Amino acid sequence: MENIFVGVDLGSISLDAAVIDAEGKLLWSSYRRVYGRSREAVALLCRDLLDGFLRPRGVTRLAGALAAGSGKEIVSELLGVGSINEIVAHGTAAAQLAGGRASVIEIGGQDSKFILVDEHGPFDYAMNELCAAGTGAFLDVQAERLSLSIEDLSRLAAGAARVPAVAGRCSVFAKTDIIHLQQRGTPVDEIVAGLCYALARNFLATLVRGRTILRPVVFQGGVALNDGVVRAFRELLGLSDAEVIRPEQPHLMGALGAALLARGGSRAIGLDRLAKLAASPESGRAQGISLCGWKLDQANERQRGALEEYVVDPDFPKEAELFLGLDIGSVSTDAALVTAAGRVVAHVYTFTAGKPVDAVRRALAFLGERCDPSRVRAVGTTGSGH
Repeated sequence: MENIFVGVDLGSISLDAAVIDAEGKLLWSSYRRVYGRSREAVALLCRDLLDGFLRPRGVTRLAGALAAGSGKEIVSELLGVGSINEIVAHGTAAAQLAGGRASVIEIGGQDSKFILVDEHGPFDYAMNELCAAGTGAFLDVQAERLSLSIEDLSRLAAGAARVPAVAGRCSVFAKTDIIHLQQRGTPVDEIVAGLCYALARNFLATLVRGRTILRPVVFQGGVALNDGVVRAFRELLGLSDAEVIRPEQPHLMGALGAALLARGGSRAIGLDRLAKLAASPESGRAQGISLCGWKLDQANERQRGALEEYVVDPDFPKEAELFLGLDIGSVSTDAALVTAAGRVVAHVYTFTAGKPVDAVRRALAFLGERCDPSRVRAVGTTGSGH
């Protein structure tokens, strides 16, 4: 097999690679989160590329390769290949998909881009690099606050019946709006739909800024996998099905564009350098990369569980009249049962975790199982969520 071209896109969140033939057909691809360990991720990519594609097919050299993305200099240094601007890479991939004039909405983990393309590639663009409010990081932070996976956020937002207003220019203001919505009992699906619309409005206000939006619109970058965000853009821009192009692997478009450009602007390279890097210590250490986020998540959950309290006094007078107090805050929810004399017979401290109704239900379920609810004479509430 000859005339194999490779594009590598190293960003702040992930390392993507695309392998194509001379006609531009995608033959192999790779996606890997880097967790700040870019060099080790590149080493592991070399190993996977060699073992998973090149060697089984008897490929002895690459006809060309280019690097793109914010970390393209690292890839160029390690692999000895040239680099290309990420706007050009994304625009080239979008131009091939659209077959002519189109707009590109590309939103990644740490930046976002609006690109206008024609059959030759990009001819105008705007880019947001200074704030994460209009990027995937914005959604990641809000999903964590709501104790949702990003996949659940996508699904819920896409199916929400109503879309409340949420600030999209600042993560801090968005958090405030979320708390207020939670306190009013707004369903979670509507809250996350509001977040997706906030991101889309922020993108249109800061990047499009009066530019004509050419149709069709190509959605690229990892956030294009989010159904809620795509829904928001479609409704805000009034796009029909025919005016939306959403690649099967939108996160791969930067790498695909670099591979397409490598066909006419790079030199052939042998596999020795890839093999040397694949055999380096970085490759061995990189095998643990994909576990880093999981380990941190598990440690966080264990820590939170250790801080929660569910306590009952086993010797409290069972026939006593009881009074319930609830303190519902944005961080924690507290509940206490006391006697008329002020003796605390049971109390709960649990994390609200973005779901105050669920937190109250947990507290009441615990207290109800251990104390006779018919003995409760009054209930008082306080806190930001009362």
